[in-house]
Amino acid sequence: MGSRLKRLRLAAAHSLRSHVCEPRSIFADVHAAGKNVLIEKPLCDNLDEAKEFFRWMEGRKEKVFVSHNYRFRKELWQMKEGFEDGKLGELQFIQVDYRTGKSTDPEEHIWNVQGWRGSQVCMQTYECAVHHYDMMRFLTGSNAKTVYANAWNPKWAITKGPESYFVTIEFENGVRACFSNHMSSVGAETEFQGNWQVQGSKGLVRWLSGHPEMELYPAIDHPGEIPAVEETGFPGFDRAGILRELVHALGGEKFSALPTLKDNMNTMALCAAVLLSAREGRVVSVDELWHEG
Repeated sequence: MGSRLKRLRLAAAHSLRSHVCEPRSIFADVHAAGKNVLIEKPLCDNLDEAKEFFRWMEGRKEKVFVSHNYRFRKELWQMKEGFEDGKLGELQFIQVDYRTGKSTDPEEHIWNVQGWRGSQVCMQTYECAVHHYDMMRFLTGSNAKTVYANAWNPKWAITKGPESYFVTIEFENGVRACFSNHMSSVGAETEFQGNWQVQGSKGLVRWLSGHPEMELYPAIDHPGEIPAVEETGFPGFDRAGILRELVHALGGEKFSALPTLKDNMNTMALCAAVLLSAREGRVVSVDELWHEG
């Protein structure tokens, strides 16, 4: 059993109200741990550990939430609201491009292997792309059905896992996604959330790095519109939104975006499906790896 999984169990078993924790440094002081846990993603280092923890938590009264801070971006909430209320029509497909890196110099990429990151199963997937997969799940309101991934390492890569991926995803509700993500690219970096092009039946929404607002390219025959932030119930940017929703969750109030343990298992399964597809060169059904039923 991994040390991270042991710490998760310790956290859930202790008696304080709540504890906010970070990967691989959590619960160093057991006395600081609480039985309600907000843990920084990733939940575990691999899906097998996550499954074991999930089964161990079944039937327990403690609550576990996972901090996916990139769910808390106003643009994501505006698009989600637009597809749910029809202002953007019906969501069809998503294209995301994420690139980071300016040089082939290994020193520039040393962050990728420092400390606990160097021991991750695949740092690119579980530390970086996990955000984008979770954002796609949030936007679509659906879990991934099938995944196909092509992965490789550029010659200057310094991590043990692939650092470049082309991934196609079919979600259970029929929405498709195409994700190009590169952890050690050279030039033309995106911001961390990446560049998004989201196709609805009433137009195309572009959410691009360095642009203060999203742009809508409306359909000629039935143009859509992007809802105002005030229409979305957006709880706040990044950790502020997470903590606001955590307070609601612990108080028994309604919350809409903070991932529960059960919800986050589907993001972990999507990550694992990407790795399996890349390794075996085939389309992977996420049900092969995880099924809630």
